[in-house]
Amino acid sequence: MKKKFNMRLKCVMAVVAALVFCLDSYAGGKQASYSSDYGQTSSFYNKRKKFLYLGYTNQSLKAPGHSDYSWDSKYSANLTVGRTSYLHRKPIAGIMKFGLDYGMSLNVAKYNNAPYQDLMYSGGYEDGYEGDEESDGSGAFNNLQADAGLFIGPSLTINPVSKLRISLYGRFLPSYSALYLIEDYSGCFAPFITYGANISWGVISVGVEARSATVKRSVPELMEISDYKDNAKMKTSAVTFYIGFRLGKK
Repeated sequence: MKKKFNMRLKCVMAVVAALVFCLDSYAGGKQASYSSDYGQTSSFYNKRKKFLYLGYTNQSLKAPGHSDYSWDSKYSANLTVGRTSYLHRKPIAGIMKFGLDYGMSLNVAKYNNAPYQDLMYSGGYEDGYEGDEESDGSGAFNNLQADAGLFIGPSLTINPVSKLRISLYGRFLPSYSALYLIEDYSGCFAPFITYGANISWGVISVGVEARSATVKRSVPELMEISDYKDNAKMKTSAVTFYIGFRLGKK
């Protein structure tokens, strides 16, 4: 009886030892695999933190409530340079990281005539206006806007496979906004808000971004729609389609 019990005990111990050995081997393999995968993921996020984007912008300038004072861009271009700093070490679910984007942005736009300016150029204005010397000869006035500023804001970067990088972001872009209407100049602070998304494969990136800001400008050309302080409320809205480059080893 005792002999049978000892044999059974030895068998149970052998089975337990075998199970412990198998579990230990399995856990070791899983840990090595996890370490390898984590190393590859970390390597991906440590590269190409810098970015440079060149974009074509569809932009408009409007005076809310005054349909005659509305300009659409004839052409407009954007340059954005920045960097992403990630806020945590380990990727969430192994594929995504939250970050902070910061850098600078420059946008320049040439506008078509506003409806009231077309009337001025054609001589159909009520005061008998017969054209303007500040036109370029084609009937378009020298309506220009340039915005330059520094941005900062949160971003989410996703790396689902290989070299594919998907980025979503929102940014605060305080800028100096320079506006030139016919022969009148106005410069002011413009608190732009931007948001967008882009897709990258290695170095090459493409994306789209929306941007808007409402400011008060003191411009003699806008005197008819200005308040008692000679300020006119103007809203700039833009959508930019861009191609860019992700740069940097670390």
